[in-house]
Amino acid sequence: QLSSTNVRSIPMFAPLFMLPLFLQNVQGRDTITTGLLLIPSAVTQMVCMPMVGSLTDRYGPRWITVIGALLCANCMYLFSHMDPAAGMWLAIYPQFWRGVGISILFSTVNTAGLNAVPARDAGTCSWMLSLLMYTGGSVAIALLGTWLQTSTLSQMDLLGTGALLREAPPAALLDRARGLGYGVFEAEAVVRGVLAGHVAAVATARAYSDRFVQMALWSLAAVVPAWFISSGRPGARQAA
Repeated sequence: QLSSTNVRSIPMFAPLFMLPLFLQNVQGRDTITTGLLLIPSAVTQMVCMPMVGSLTDRYGPRWITVIGALLCANCMYLFSHMDPAAGMWLAIYPQFWRGVGISILFSTVNTAGLNAVPARDAGTCSWMLSLLMYTGGSVAIALLGTWLQTSTLSQMDLLGTGALLREAPPAALLDRARGLGYGVFEAEAVVRGVLAGHVAAVATARAYSDRFVQMALWSLAAVVPAWFISSGRPGARQAA
């Protein structure tokens, strides 16, 4: 249960950190639009959590938790296909899978953890599960921020940013800039700035894609501890 608690922090908190940054810094969306695009996951969780609780009471948490981990991994993988020109739908529909997956992981892991301890220790178990979940989320976000920065710089090197800025800009772009009224030196500076911005956007998008794939693999890792979750029913817990 403790391992599942730590692993479920990744699909729960990582998208809340990465997706708004991608939508604003890579796609250039405003804060209101970004906030609205995050609503589907919350609505799905609100609808699914009561149903997940009933299913857990009936069938036990093991298989349901495995399904939740797979759904969260699928969501992360779908997010990895986003690019600077991706439409809103590609940011919306994976969140429905995430909402269902998070509902499953949150409800089943909590239920399994509380069922594994005597009734008198339920309060202690509850705050320990919450503490581990939020601690795991904090660590994941800190690592993601560092990896995103280093991965972006690596992608810029792979795309040849330095060589691009050293070489002469394409003549067609220079002619177009001059046609807009820029002088010779100003046109070259404008074209270099546009090219550098485009390369930076592509490099950043690739870095986010790599991290989403990594988060998908980490979410899949939740299948392992989920398989060892006790399949006992809530009624099996006895006061001690």
